[in-house]
Amino acid sequence: MKRTSFLARGVLRRYTPLRSVSSKRRRENDVRRALLSHRVDAGCEAGLPGCSGRVTDAHEIRTRARGGSITNLGNIVFLCRSDDDWITTHPDWSDRHGWTVPSWSTEADEVIAWHARLAGCTDPACPTDHREGR
Repeated sequence: MKRTSFLARGVLRRYTPLRSVSSKRRRENDVRRALLSHRVDAGCEAGLPGCSGRVTDAHEIRTRARGGSITNLGNIVFLCRSDDDWITTHPDWSDRHGWTVPSWSTEADEVIAWHARLAGCTDPACPTDHREGR
């Protein structure tokens, strides 16, 4: 739908408003919402101090900015809001404990991160690098 507007000099200008969300992003959001709705009963996967246990967020281990997918189940962990906030705001701790991986990581690094998450360390002050061999 074309609309018109007046510029400062009184000249008419035609413009088409931008879509708020692309159709590709809308499909990804629908898939993500469906994944989250199926996992709500499973409980939070991190269990950090202050965890509510109620799944509210789907956290990407490799973020979209780092080349990850928001619809790939192998890249998503289901967390409560407080755990997702902690993991997002403490990237060094998250990398050492396997909750995030860098953009240059390989599949082997992602498996190592998975094992680090399985170690189940929930101490926010833990300095240990739980990724094997590092």
